Amino acid sequence: MKLLPQPAAAIAYLALAGAAHAQPAPMPTLLEAATAIREKTTTSCELVERSLRAADLHQDLHAFITIDRIGARRACAEADRAVAQGRKLGRLHGVPVAIKDNILVKGLPFTGGTRALQGYVATQDAPAVARLRAEGAIVIGKLNLHELAFGATGNNFAYGAVGNAYDPSRFAGGSSGGSGAAVGARIVPAALGTDTGGSVRIPAALNGIVGLRPTAGRYSGEGVLPVSTARDTIGPLARNVADLALLDEILSGSRGEVQPRPPAGLRLGVARAAFYDNADEATRRAFDAALDKLKGAGAQIVEIEIPQLREVAARVAPVTDYEARVGIAAFLAKHKTGVSLDRLVADIASPDVAAGFRNRIVSASAPTREAYDTALKVERPKLQALLRGAFESNRLDALLYPVTLAPALPIRGTEMSVTINGRTTSTLAAYIANTGPTSTAVLPGVTVPIALSDEGLPIGLAIDGLWNSDRALLAIAMGMETIFPALPAPKQ
Repeated sequence: MKLLPQPAAAIAYLALAGAAHAQPAPMPTLLEAATAIREKTTTSCELVERSLRAADLHQDLHAFITIDRIGARRACAEADRAVAQGRKLGRLHGVPVAIKDNILVKGLPFTGGTRALQGYVATQDAPAVARLRAEGAIVIGKLNLHELAFGATGNNFAYGAVGNAYDPSRFAGGSSGGSGAAVGARIVPAALGTDTGGSVRIPAALNGIVGLRPTAGRYSGEGVLPVSTARDTIGPLARNVADLALLDEILSGSRGEVQPRPPAGLRLGVARAAFYDNADEATRRAFDAALDKLKGAGAQIVEIEIPQLREVAARVAPVTDYEARVGIAAFLAKHKTGVSLDRLVADIASPDVAAGFRNRIVSASAPTREAYDTALKVERPKLQALLRGAFESNRLDALLYPVTLAPALPIRGTEMSVTINGRTTSTLAAYIANTGPTSTAVLPGVTVPIALSDEGLPIGLAIDGLWNSDRALLAIAMGMETIFPALPAPKQ
């Protein structure tokens, strides 16, 4: 496969010739698309072309690093032949999707969002991608991300800052920024991202869509450039919870339909000191309004305390810092990328990521194996016990909090730090402040949109549960969709 030469911040498109820029028809949801193809009210190629036109229209979002026009068109033609011939169809037959570019897709470039890997082409599918393709999904391209998945904004200095679907001058969130923007802007009905400390749920929330961080280990993590193997997980992003439930079923191999669980009778925990007090006014207002709606629907809001949650979670930090160094080096060697860890780090373009690697991952003061073992085997169980205790002592069905402390902020000026509620801190710390602790404990979580701010920016609600409660969480989230009005689509 021949790649087009490109400047460092350009998007690499495959087979650009003949791209149309007309306003595409609205993109259906995942289930709508699959049903329409199966019932012959549309074709796979119509939806694929719609996705490709939408990607062209939204080039300012920098959502994609690579678009595979030739492969997508070839696949959709074959998908339409299968329908015409009455062949057995998969659950995602002919539906266009896109994949975060830290996940292997056979035959497509794999960059990890960084320059050093620009010339590498994957020779195999990650198992998660293989599962989607086995059900008939068509991968139209690879999505942009915060460089090496080490950040919460999607501001990538190698391939362009990912713009928010509702305001391209603001960031999309990260690290799965391209996934959030592509689904939020209706380019594709669903995408895969990855989540270590909030990297699926943050861009889902900031782009007005839904996202799932499954219990760690629920999906195969093979074929993913790691951040922390103890915390990493692939996660799906879509426009409604029913689509998430279908993707979870396919990716996990589980069976059984998810039915909406109405809010009435649910015990929903709210830990204000841990997750609410530092949020900005717009976020607090939206969260309070959401709680009022839930109470009005019969849910019981249980005010709880989780003492020293952040302090306990912080003591697990050596896990990520140690595993990043070891895991990335192992991935580069295993997949014969021809790139060493030293070269990869030397070529990092994004200043926040470069500083993080230099100061934490490959520095002389990086965690030792002994510090790592203590963090993983002693400190993380303490964090997990703390959260389990909060759930069990309060008989909670779920823990609720705002996904982020603020909606999306302008891309420029937030590269290293942000100020929220008069507090200035690193951008990464600010935007993973709420999702970080439960991610560190590898709990599952769903995010659903609950409001637009006065500036027209989405705000998301996090719904977390105990380990392996993924399907129950999806049922709760599906029930909540009935009381939170759907957000309007972004202006095209």
